Amino acid sequence: MQVRELESRKQLAFEEVREKVKEDLYAGEHQKVMENWEDELLETAGFVIYDQVLEELLAETKASQKA
Repeated sequence: MQVRELESRKQLAFEEVREKVKEDLYAGEHQKVMENWEDELLETAGFVIYDQVLEELLAETKASQKA
């Protein structure tokens, strides 16, 4: 591999990336809210998730898809 041309990266001004930063912050906050909401729903519904059983079901599903 040979480098033919090297471009230096330009640091963008905050005004140029303001909307992207805002979107990223909103997306992160939204993710936290959704995770908390899911946890609350599981607690109030009384569901119990057994990791071992879930892993076995996923393994069986993968095996049946390969066949």
